[in-house]
This record gives sequence, structure tokens and C-alpha cells, in this order.
Amino acid sequence: MQENTILTKYPTYIVPERYPISAPRHAVTNGVSVFGAFDDVIADVNLDEARRPLGLALPRFFNNSRIKEWEAYEVSFDEGFICGAIYDMGELVFNVLIFYDREAKTVQANQIFGIPRKCVANSLYNTVNHLKTGDFEGRIENHFENGKVKIDCRYAPKAKGKLPMATDLSFTQCAPHGVTVMPLGENRPLYTLKGFFRAEGTISIGDRIFKMNERSTGIIDDHKGYYPRHAHYDWVTAMGSKNGSPLGINLCKNQALDGEKYCENIMWLNGGLHLLPPVEFVHENDRLWHVFDPKHGAVDLRFKIDDHYRLHKGLGGISADYAAPYGVVEGFALDNDGNKIMLDGLLGMGEDIYYNYI
Repeated sequence: MQENTILTKYPTYIVPERYPISAPRHAVTNGVSVFGAFDDVIADVNLDEARRPLGLALPRFFNNSRIKEWEAYEVSFDEGFICGAIYDMGELVFNVLIFYDREAKTVQANQIFGIPRKCVANSLYNTVNHLKTGDFEGRIENHFENGKVKIDCRYAPKAKGKLPMATDLSFTQCAPHGVTVMPLGENRPLYTLKGFFRAEGTISIGDRIFKMNERSTGIIDDHKGYYPRHAHYDWVTAMGSKNGSPLGINLCKNQALDGEKYCENIMWLNGGLHLLPPVEFVHENDRLWHVFDPKHGAVDLRFKIDDHYRLHKGLGGISADYAAPYGVVEGFALDNDGNKIMLDGLLGMGEDIYYNYI
């Protein structure tokens, strides 16, 4: 079914706590979060059942309202790169779709907010995440039990001057998933699944229709966490096809405790999952990020930025300062056998996020 390979040999700088073990059925068992790295999907990501995740004895419904969660998808194809998502931030929900034009080196985006509601499921097995906000409707059908995802998202504006966008995509798994549950505090979980796929179908931007081909790749980012009131992380991902094989990378520096043990940094190569150590982000200027592993030299990446999507929003005690740059990466990462894998030319995106919550 899936063309993937579970690798069991890791470099000495990857601590044993990072080695993927069998996935539990639940992310929280008897109120206790199950922290670690896992080799497959967690069937029930029940973070709302964690006991005192915020340090206080609070009702379950209140805990659930504090979880920030989303399912995002990214696609790299010949003409560009897209990122779309369905978000439930507790205080509000929104749809978003961002297109990076490789030739023009520009970013175009649509984002529409809505009133709070549950729109992201706790499982990727035979579920649908669906959200309608104004003229924007997002639908992601998850069938991770079969290694499949269907994405049908459409922004059809009634107002003149707005850019229509649509996706009609099918994903097929092509490597093992990177699944981690990290501690943001005592029994305060942050869960993320990064899945790598071959992409088929079409993407429509205005009157342009892009057809996916054998070089098109996609990532699913399923994400839930009890972020602190003052939250920040840096993240970059890049992907494409090298020598006819899908290649992708995911790098993040977040607020999880003990980054050596709890880290989502991975590379997908030749159907395998390769673990990468913690990294540092240096924003050298508005057009260049340097992402590197200062201890072992296993990652050294320069992200050359062509354009950004930016969001600055605030209301009362809630504010967001969000930058999502798009461009091309160059540099390398070491695979599990110590081989230097060149990443030059892969399209990618990043996020530099500061959130303040109530």
C-alpha cells in the first residue's frame, strides 16, 4: 500500500527518547499525557482529557477551549507552493489558503474568520474536518487507515477584486509519519503529526489551473496543544522531488521542554524517515533565514525568502503577530547513515509566530 520504510538505525546524537515506538491508541490515558515519539497515527488525540494541563483543576470544557488546533496541508508543485488549513484557535476559527508563485516570486492569500465552533476532529482515521466561513469552505477527508487524504477547499468570492482559489487534491502516503507528543509543562501536551505524501489533482488560482504530476508532493500537519499565554515558535518546511524520489524536511524550534528528547525535526528521503536534532533559527534579514544544528553540524539550511504573508491582529487580551515567508532553500541535512543530503532548490515556507492569549 504505502511505499515507506521504517528505519531503526539512528546517529549517536539522537537520544533514545526520540526513537519512534509503537503508537498508543490515546494521547492521554487516565488523565496522564503520553509523551514521546511514535511510529504511526495516534487514533484518539484526546488532549482535553489531560488532568490539570494548565496547573489548575478546571472543567473539561474549559480545557478544551484552551487547545489550539488545526489541520494544515502544504503542496509543492512545478509552478509553486500552497499552504491551506482549517484552524480552531478556541476564541475563533478560520480558513486560509496561501499561494506562492514560483516564477513571479510573490504570495497571494485568502483568510476568513468565523465564530468559535468545533471543526477539527480528534482522529485522522475516517474523519472529515469541515469549516465554512463566509465565501470560503474547507473540507479535508482523512483516511490515514489507508494512507489517503482528500482535500477540497474553495474560496469563491462574491465581491469583485477578490482572487478565487480552489483545491481538488488527493494525497497518498509515501513515507512514515513523524508523530510526537511534547511537554509544554507538567502534563501539558503539544501534539503534532507531520505526514508526507504524493499529491494528485488540481489547484486553481484565479483563472489558472495547475495539474499535479509525478513531482508533486504534499505534507499534512495535524496539530493540537495547550500553548502558553505568550506563545512563540519558528518553523520551516521544504519539499519536492530529487532524482525521481520525494524529498522533504520539517524543522521547528518551539517551547517544548527538553528539546533533545522532544523534537519534531525530521527528513523524508527514499521512503524513509530520518531524525534530525534540535536547531536554531537566525533571521539574518527579511529575505534570509539561517536554520542550523549548532552542536553536531547535522543541519545547515539557508531559506531564501521571496515574499511573505503577514497577519497582525489584536482584540482585548488576544493578539497575533504572524509572518509566513515563502521561497527556496539551499543547504543540507544528514540522513540516519551520516550522508549529506543536499536540499538546494526545494520550495518551502516558514512561520514566525507570536501569540498572546487570555
